[in-house]
Amino acid sequence: CVCVSGTMAFDPMTCVPSRVFVTRPDTDDDTRADGPWVHSILVTPDGRLVMCDGGNSMVKVADVDTPTTTLQAVKLNSTPGKLALLRDGQVAVTALEKRIYFLDVSGPPNVVSHVQTARLYYGVGSVMEDDTLIVVCVNDSDGPAGVYVMSRGGVVLKTLAD
Repeated sequence: CVCVSGTMAFDPMTCVPSRVFVTRPDTDDDTRADGPWVHSILVTPDGRLVMCDGGNSMVKVADVDTPTTTLQAVKLNSTPGKLALLRDGQVAVTALEKRIYFLDVSGPPNVVSHVQTARLYYGVGSVMEDDTLIVVCVNDSDGPAGVYVMSRGGVVLKTLAD
């Protein structure tokens, strides 16, 4: 994973990014020519905005209380999908490589761990009481669409709907 920085401007009425500028590090990283594609966001209890940028395979973090701020990001090995805040303050991130990443976003974002999954999960939620995940997948060659309860270790514990 590669950490990068940049700046972001917010629409203060909605707290939604109006523009995202990414500063590439001096590496050979290949970013999408058409730029950022922010498609999943959440706000942590301490006021940090966490965003999936699918266009650059990054998870970005900014302070929601600051209209223009320095943006911190971590580059993933795959396109990030959806986000969920976990009980311990970490963030779960689905990825388009049958993987779920667990990030620490209390400072500069970093990958704490990840699990390989049997299915490609597009949606993720968290059950705060027992720290399990609720994951959603579509009908594909690996099986039918469904909603499942999953451990943080990637084990499906229960089927909620299929």
